[in-house]
Amino acid sequence: MADVHIAIEGPMGAGKTSLAQHLSASLGARLLLEQPAENPFLADFYTSSPHPALATELCFLLQRHAQWRSMPVTQGMVSDFCGAKGEIFAPLTLSAAELTLYRQVVQAIDSRPPTPDLLIFLHATPATLWARVQRRHAPYEARLSYDYLQQVSAAYAQWRAQYPGLCLDFATDQVDFVADPGHYQQILTRVSDALPTRNETSSP
Repeated sequence: MADVHIAIEGPMGAGKTSLAQHLSASLGARLLLEQPAENPFLADFYTSSPHPALATELCFLLQRHAQWRSMPVTQGMVSDFCGAKGEIFAPLTLSAAELTLYRQVVQAIDSRPPTPDLLIFLHATPATLWARVQRRHAPYEARLSYDYLQQVSAAYAQWRAQYPGLCLDFATDQVDFVADPGHYQQILTRVSDALPTRNETSSP
């Protein structure tokens, strides 16, 4: 897949990491995964009052910034997040003053993550997302609320409606690409057909 970058986005529980792992193996691409378990503020964000929202978002910002810097896209790469992730969550979680500061930090560190050549957007109903989050028992999500999950899902839908780039959408409510090889093969075929060629990605 040459130097093509595929990014996968969607709310928690949509299946981003699992699909990224599958596609990376199938396409022979490097794998770049977000590390929520390494954000020391995330669990408190779901449980404490007041929530450490600014610290949580800044930690994710710096984590993603370091990942992009350490893995330049010089060969095929699949990531389970895209560079715009902060602009999905920060307006949802931060006050107006905090959002201003967050964006100042983005400018100060010159955070310019690559725009993916292909975005895969995974979505499901909040009920499905909630069931999956509960089933995986991640410690940092132990106190995540259903109401917040609904807000995140709505924020993602609004962001996706305005996304200008090449994107494939998959509703994962009835799709089990982990357990059903047929479901995964359908996704892989659509992704392979949609991938831009090296000439297309290098055009001005």
